[in-house]
Amino acid sequence: MLHTRGVAPYRHRVIYGDTDQMGVVYYGTYLRFFEGARGEWIRALGLSYAEIERRGIYLPVLEVGVRYLKPARYDDVLEIPLRVSHTRVKVRFDYKVFRADSDEVLILGHTVHACINKEGRPTRAPDWLVGAMKGAATSGLTIPEGYQP
Repeated sequence: MLHTRGVAPYRHRVIYGDTDQMGVVYYGTYLRFFEGARGEWIRALGLSYAEIERRGIYLPVLEVGVRYLKPARYDDVLEIPLRVSHTRVKVRFDYKVFRADSDEVLILGHTVHACINKEGRPTRAPDWLVGAMKGAATSGLTIPEGYQP
């Protein structure tokens, strides 16, 4: 599946609260950055997590992977483009974290989300959600279903 509709990468300026005693971004903080990137991507589709949940669909995280290549530091402006692939029951987001003024990758990561209903049971994504996701990514091709980094 080719994603053709572009979404701007998420941007975040690193604040002191994002860093550890060594002055680098604390490793767990990248998960918040990933959440911010997902949230903005969903907003760019004309939705929000809150609206998706009001409609009875939840997207809990099933899997997380992070590869730390280089540290980000206080006051760095980070850009986090993402790529999205999905089936009717799962959504995978793949992230790359860059400094805004560089093409050097600092962090590689991914999250996989299940589609569940209000009762917490797996469910197929409704047509309105699949339709909104179709054709949207920050760049390039979607990641094929079953992709393993």
